[in-house]
Amino acid sequence: MLNWIFGRTKSPTPRATKKPNLDISQLDVVGESFYQKQLDKICGGKVKGGHNLEKIGHLYPEPENPYDKNAVAVYIAQHQVGHLKKEDAIKFNKAFGRAIAVDLVIVGGWQDKNGDEGHYGVKLVDVIE
Repeated sequence: MLNWIFGRTKSPTPRATKKPNLDISQLDVVGESFYQKQLDKICGGKVKGGHNLEKIGHLYPEPENPYDKNAVAVYIAQHQVGHLKKEDAIKFNKAFGRAIAVDLVIVGGWQDKNGDEGHYGVKLVDVIE
């Protein structure tokens, strides 16, 4: 390694990393009903046709979660917006075992002229490499 640092040899060959075999888009985000205020803030309020807002999020394992040691929290910016469904959190932890960045979409958040409203939801799209 020192030889490489001081320019006496070629750079080390990077280790091959195995890409986890898990389709993130098939995992369900749950608990969004507890985070409607955060989602409303991120979206800038409810609109007539609802939202289909693409965002970057993060999935964070929560091994210290008092309710489920396999819990995985879903965040957008500094705002928690849900968790992975229990069964999906187990799959996620087996495949990744660490925090990752993801593309996701916030859907819903509609309001009509009669004052009826729809809740926000979060759908995962893909892992950001």
